[in-house]
Order: sequence, then structure tokens, then C-alpha cells
Amino acid sequence: MLGENFHARLYLAVMPPPSPREQFHRLAPLSELRILSFWGNNLVREDYAQLANYPELETLLINTPHFETENFEHIAALPKLKSLNLYSDYTRDVSLEPIGRMTQLETLSMKGTFLVDDEMEYLETLVNLKYLSLDGRKLTDDGVEWIVKLRALKKLSLDGKFITNDAIEKLKKAMPGVEIGR
Repeated sequence: MLGENFHARLYLAVMPPPSPREQFHRLAPLSELRILSFWGNNLVREDYAQLANYPELETLLINTPHFETENFEHIAALPKLKSLNLYSDYTRDVSLEPIGRMTQLETLSMKGTFLVDDEMEYLETLVNLKYLSLDGRKLTDDGVEWIVKLRALKKLSLDGKFITNDAIEKLKKAMPGVEIGR
């Protein structure tokens, strides 16, 4: 018999071949999912709107070829999301402003061409962030200066060919209690 403090965690990784619409249809009865992963799926606008059916989501991982700002709006509407992982190699010209409104986030990991210096300022509002991982081929030293404002941060991972070791060293000096690496 399980103890009264036992809490089952529902986890489902959704991988091809079913289309995203078929996947969401299959998931419909699981409205209490806590963790959801879409890996290698080509999600479309309508698919992101379906995330509203999972208000208990705490962790979301999406690896898809393309994101749009509207997709981030649907993600930002998830009230209990604590961990967000976004990966995309072909996305360009999106705003991270909706992600910046997710002040409940504790973990944020983003990798892709959509990470650009001008959008990083939106993330400085993530006051509860404990873990941050950014890997952007277009990020520069200027795009990571804002990180010192994240007072709750415990671990930081930065990667990008235009982020210099000098910038990493500056962050280490400014944030001595934070584990910082590449």
C-alpha cells in the first residue's frame, strides 16, 4: 500500500510518427499531466492552443523546427509551469516577451537561432529562475549582461560562439554563488 504522501507523476513523451493533432487527441483524457515532451514534432499554431487543456503542466519540453511568438503566448498561459525547455534550429524573428511574463519559472533551457541579444532583456523578469541554460549561435557578450539581475540563480550554462571567456569571467565575478559553465 502506498503512503498518504505518495504522489504519482504523470509523464508522457510524444514522439513521431503520429501527427501532433493525433497526439493531442490521444492525450485529451490526461488533463492532469505534469510533464509533457514533444521531440522532433512539427507543431503548428493550433497545436500550441491545445496546451490549455493541461493546466497542471509543470515541465514542458519542445524540440521543433519552428517557433512563432504566438506559440510562446500559449506556453506563457500555463499557470503551474516551472520548467521550460525550448529547442529550435530554424526559428528566427520571434519575441521572448511572453516567456518573460512566466515569473513562476524555476528552470529555463533554450537552444536555437531564435536567441538574439535584443530579446534577452525580456528574461530579466524571471526572478524565481534557479537554472538557466542558453545556447544561441547569435548570442554575444552584450546579450548575457542582464543575467546578473537574476538573484535566485544557482546554475548557469552559456554556449554560443560569440560569447567570450571574458564575459563568462565577468559573470563569475558578479555572481560568486552561481555555478557557471559552458
